[in-house]
Amino acid sequence: MRLVIDKQLQLPSSLQLFDGTVKTIVYNLWKHEEKATICFYKADRNKSIIKQMMQHLYEIKLQSVIVEGGAQLLQSFIAAGLWDEARIITNTALKIKEGLAAPVLQNHQLINTTTLQTDIITYFKNSLPA
Repeated sequence: MRLVIDKQLQLPSSLQLFDGTVKTIVYNLWKHEEKATICFYKADRNKSIIKQMMQHLYEIKLQSVIVEGGAQLLQSFIAAGLWDEARIITNTALKIKEGLAAPVLQNHQLINTTTLQTDIITYFKNSLPA
């Protein structure tokens, strides 16, 4: 299942995301509608969309979510305490002079570090009880 946060419904319908091959839920602030495999879930604009999304996923019995997103989305989940584990991959051969700051983990405990070629993979878990 694909889960997308698109508050203003700005993603073009031509994206592969909307090809209908996989059930997709789009969390937004404008419409609530279900069409075949695409569901639009209208969130309350006065509440955290992340928390509303997690409540909805609980209600439909979806128990595990992998968050892939930009720094702002990832930081939102971290700040809300809505994470169990994180993997940070640092490429030692890639040098970028400018860019966005990475999200900052809060309440984390280091679990393991491993190296794979030029990548260092660091595993963390949330140290606060769920």
